Amino acid sequence: MRINDLVFYHGTSSVFGEELDKDGLLPSIETGIHNEPPRGYDPECVYLGTPSQAMDCGWLAVEKHGGELVLYEITLDEDDVDNLKPDSDSREFTWEESYAAIGTLAHWGSIEKIKIRKLEEGKDW
Repeated sequence: MRINDLVFYHGTSSVFGEELDKDGLLPSIETGIHNEPPRGYDPECVYLGTPSQAMDCGWLAVEKHGGELVLYEITLDEDDVDNLKPDSDSREFTWEESYAAIGTLAHWGSIEKIKIRKLEEGKDW
């Protein structure tokens, strides 16, 4: 599977839109923000998934922080492959297995804004 054959998604609250538009996607170790209680998640990672998984995580952000649901499409390239790993909730050993099994994976470190596209409600989803 080639990395540019996949597009990933990230859901969050509109409360964080300005920072995301300015800085890209940052891991919680840099922002101090996380949606779920720390139970094995890696604070040095940004979590990505299918559109459905991204929406679920986005709703968690809305419930915790207010705002509106926002979905982002993430297009990664070959340079990102070494930063991908299984989601901390997955029992799989590779990011590919994690994505296939539970629809999510982790990206170690930040994702630059040039790789992120905000999806428009009613048009893209």
